[in-house]
Amino acid sequence: MVEGALWVIGGLDPSAGAGVLRDVATARAVAPGRVVHAVVTALTQQGDGRPAVAGPMNAEAMRFQLLRAPEPAAVKIGLVPASVVGAIAEVLEELDVPCVLDPVLGASAGGSMAASPEALLPLMRGAMVTPNAREYDRLIGGADPEGWIELNGASAVLRKGGHDRGEQVSDTLWTRDGARVFSRRRVPGADPRGTGCALATAIACALADGSDVGAAVGKGIAWLDSVRGAAREVGGQVLLP
Repeated sequence: MVEGALWVIGGLDPSAGAGVLRDVATARAVAPGRVVHAVVTALTQQGDGRPAVAGPMNAEAMRFQLLRAPEPAAVKIGLVPASVVGAIAEVLEELDVPCVLDPVLGASAGGSMAASPEALLPLMRGAMVTPNAREYDRLIGGADPEGWIELNGASAVLRKGGHDRGEQVSDTLWTRDGARVFSRRRVPGADPRGTGCALATAIACALADGSDVGAAVGKGIAWLDSVRGAAREVGGQVLLP
């Protein structure tokens, strides 16, 4: 086993298409020698074509899960209801490890899933934030991304371009040193569920191994593209392996 655990914090989706079960599967594929500690923020129902719903854990249950966790080398955060943001932020303030926040603001089928962008601000401080196109518009809109990073104390922003149209997919990474674009040809086929969860977790694994932000993003994208072709339909959903 390598030193330091990976914490994955997020909702529990029983289908395993997204949320902490997808995070755990990703981490075990990408970093099989690293301990993974899953922290459940909410029980969710999603992926059945109906608007998603989430039942949050209470703050004391969150603290219990976090305080019993092994020492982390990196943290990945997904769905976080507003009622438990404070409990998570309180624990993270005591850590000095890379953190990747995949800001789940909704589900593809609609429904209220998690905290608003404003409520998530305490978790953005020091974190790399990985919104998809719709989440980016809600978080940053027309603002200058580098200025937004400075204002909110984030370490980086990765705008995922998978929901954009065209034969090329372009993910754009902004840090305080400027922007970098990761472009490649779109992988053909149906779009699996949980790709945002998986990418953020793969990036967190690379950061835990000591990669810098740019290298970690490149490794995460390359891994996700390599497994998308193996996605399969299970129970009417297309899921990553």
